Order: sequence, then C-alpha cells, then structure tokens
Amino acid sequence: MNQYTFSGSGKTIHSSVQLESYKQEVDNRSMKIGDKQRIQTLDGFVILLNIMDGLSYMSMHPYTDTEYADLPRDLHHRR
Repeated sequence: MNQYTFSGSGKTIHSSVQLESYKQEVDNRSMKIGDKQRIQTLDGFVILLNIMDGLSYMSMHPYTDTEYADLPRDLHHRR
C-alpha cells in the first residue's frame, strides 16, 4: 500500500474513492451491520479493518523478518 497514509500513531487514513479507482474492493462499514469491514486487493489479499469512533482503520506495524520473507515477490501492478 505504497500510497497509504500512516500518521505514526497506529492509525491510518484511507480514501475509499482512491482505492476503488485502482480497482480495489473496499467495504469499510462495520460487520455489526452485516458488511465485510475489509479491503480486498486485485491480487486477492484481504486486509481487515478496525472500526473506532465510527471510522475505519487498517492496523499497521513494521514488518517482521518472517513477514518480509513470506511476502510474494512476483506481484504485478494492475490497473
């Protein structure tokens, strides 16, 4: 997510419109009302979102050595 905004405090800011313009599936409404509360990428990755104070956030942290080693390297950017 190279164009994602991270404030450094564990919270993120995302624009559904911007993500959807790159053909990502964004469902950032709460599971409590029957929605998926996630982002699904074109490559099939599912990123779960947290809802706090009525806003959706992606949990972010520096990647671990294991996460980096397991990350697929042959992904192609599609538009």
